[in-house]
Amino acid sequence: PFISGKDSMFNQSKDEKGKDLAIPGTLLISAVAPVPDGRKAVTMDFKGPGNALYMIGRTNDELGGSLYHRVMGRAGGEVPKVNPASAIDGFKALHAAINRGLVLSAHDLSEGGLALAAAEMGFTGEFGCLLDLDECPRDPRIYSNETLLFSESPSRILAEVSPEKESSFLRHFGKSAKSACVRRIGQTTANPILKVTGLEGSTVLEEPLKELKEAWQTALPRIIG
Repeated sequence: PFISGKDSMFNQSKDEKGKDLAIPGTLLISAVAPVPDGRKAVTMDFKGPGNALYMIGRTNDELGGSLYHRVMGRAGGEVPKVNPASAIDGFKALHAAINRGLVLSAHDLSEGGLALAAAEMGFTGEFGCLLDLDECPRDPRIYSNETLLFSESPSRILAEVSPEKESSFLRHFGKSAKSACVRRIGQTTANPILKVTGLEGSTVLEEPLKELKEAWQTALPRIIG
């Protein structure tokens, strides 16, 4: 199957003076995998209020090359680095948990980090969430709310779990993913608002999903263009 090709349309950019810059040959890797039972696949949208939100994987101070730095006009910082051992440990455990019906929804924390992933999970069903950054599994040297919200450390997943399956979910990860960090960092809400509590206990973000979605949709044409 022909599963790629669109990236060739965006292989140029502009420098600070507006001059076109051609991008040299770029390695493109595609992967496909069979899904034996599509009924067990989970989507990224929140399924309802009152469910627990767990982060799988550790956040490091890795804002280098991030979407946040691009939007803020910043440069520098550490670029994301993969820890293969903990990554495969967490992915295998999550896959097994999904097969057991322990996960309602899941979303990777990639471009835009935790803030963007949580917002995108709330857009479709219009369920909000409460997040506590102090509970995020992280490098203990991180004292910045913006780092926890927007770092793009790889191999992290935000998963939604129903209250009645929380105990089974935690027992499963305790046995199956000994090298992967798993922490409860919040819960879903009926109120369509993304609210985040920072490291000092104060509210650092509280925005209606409607306004976040409008900003998200408006940004897409600018990014594509």
